[in-house]
Amino acid sequence: MNGTAGHRGSEVLNRQEFVRFAYSNALFEMETARLALERSRDEKQRRFAQEMLDAHGQSAEELRGLLRNQADLRSIQPPEKMADQHQPWLGQPRTAQGENFQTLYAQQQAQAHLIALDLCRNYAQAADDETLKRWAAARLPVLQAHLREAQALKGGSP
Repeated sequence: MNGTAGHRGSEVLNRQEFVRFAYSNALFEMETARLALERSRDEKQRRFAQEMLDAHGQSAEELRGLLRNQADLRSIQPPEKMADQHQPWLGQPRTAQGENFQTLYAQQQAQAHLIALDLCRNYAQAADDETLKRWAAARLPVLQAHLREAQALKGGSP
């Protein structure tokens, strides 16, 4: 995943693109959290990983529920797998071990949460779908907290 994670900076995505990226981000967070639970020896990082697994699993379920229950959103399907922009970021954690994994996981989490926060903030402020705007706005405090925790894992701010 590059610095923009495939989204277009401050441009607001359409509903389908937003759902695809938000859901793919949740899948990425859950997959890397599982890897951290398997590979990290750092207890703080393992607690963070479990929190990410739980929180992003809940977030994905909430988004699926909105898509299933809101008539104007039923035509949008969440992706079955991670979007292409998330795939490259999985290669390194899958092969890294020990401290290399721990450092990489902390760096990726800080960057991924910064990108997700930017995406949700932009969507909450400027999108035209009120249901998804509310969902994105509700994610902001959670993403801000996750970003602070991820920055603490890597030893500072981005």
